[in-house]
Amino acid sequence: MPWPDVFFRNFIPSGIVLLAVNGLTQFVAAYLLFKNHPLAYWAVLVCGIILMLWIALECWIWGFNPVGNFYFILGLVETISAAISLHGNRYLK
Repeated sequence: MPWPDVFFRNFIPSGIVLLAVNGLTQFVAAYLLFKNHPLAYWAVLVCGIILMLWIALECWIWGFNPVGNFYFILGLVETISAAISLHGNRYLK
């Protein structure tokens, strides 16, 4: 697969994208949760899905590793907990 040779010669750009895609979105979701914003659970749901997609892409490029599997499980737990919270919440309707 040519992706690692083309896109990952230097990990600074991918680290910046990782910070923007996963770090900042998780921070925004946490801020919304602390402020009890009506869209907080939706933000957590989206963040969990983004995290699982990110880890799936990493596994596709580099193969499975224990740390990636751990973060995929965290994304799955995050997504399931947000879905359960939305299901029991009036904002789903």
